[in-house]
Amino acid sequence: YNYLAETENIGKTESGTITIFFLDLRNFTKYCCFLDGSDVYKAKAAVIETVINICLMYEGHIHEIPGDGVMVFWGGKQADDIEMSQRAINAASDAMKTLEEEIIPAYNQDPKYPNIHPKMGIDYGDVVWGAYGAEPNYEVKATSFYADIASKMMSQCKAREVAIGDSLKEQMFVGDDDDDYLEKKDPYKRQLTVKIGRAHV
Repeated sequence: YNYLAETENIGKTESGTITIFFLDLRNFTKYCCFLDGSDVYKAKAAVIETVINICLMYEGHIHEIPGDGVMVFWGGKQADDIEMSQRAINAASDAMKTLEEEIIPAYNQDPKYPNIHPKMGIDYGDVVWGAYGAEPNYEVKATSFYADIASKMMSQCKAREVAIGDSLKEQMFVGDDDDDYLEKKDPYKRQLTVKIGRAHV
C-alpha cells in the first residue's frame, strides 16, 4: 500500500485484512527518570532488535516503533489470512521465548539497566490503509479498531504473556476444537505451547 503515499494518491484509502502484533515493555518509560539514558537505550534496543529480527524471519512487516514498543503486521493483497495469523502467533511465541532465555537474563540482573518485562498482543481484522502527514512527508498507516486494540488490550495482560484478541481467536479456533485449546474457566485465554520454537495452534 506504499503507493498511497504518492502525491497523486494522498487522501485515497484502501481496505484490507491483517493480523497485527504489538510488543510493549511494561513500566519502561519511568526508568529514564533515575537511570542513565544510554543504559536505558541499550536494554530497549536489545529487545526491539530481537523482536524485529524474529518477526522478519516470519515475513512480518514492521509498521512502526512507538516509544518502547513495536508494531508488526502480517497480510496484504492475495495473502492467506490463516497462514498470516499463524505466522504472527509463531513469531510472538519465538520472540517471547528468546527474550526470556537470552535478553532478560542479560539485563534484569544488573542494577544499572532497566528490568525488562515484555507484554505482547495479537489481533486480526479489517483495516483501512491511507497516508498521514503533510507535504512532502507522508507515511502509510492502518486505521481500525483492530490496529489499536492490539496495544490497548495489553492493559489486561501480565508481563511475559501474549494476549490473543477475540477476532483472532474466532478466526483460528472455531468449532468443537475450541475445547482442546481454551481453558474451561476462561474461554478467552489460553497458553501458547512452545516446542522447537513453534506455537501449537
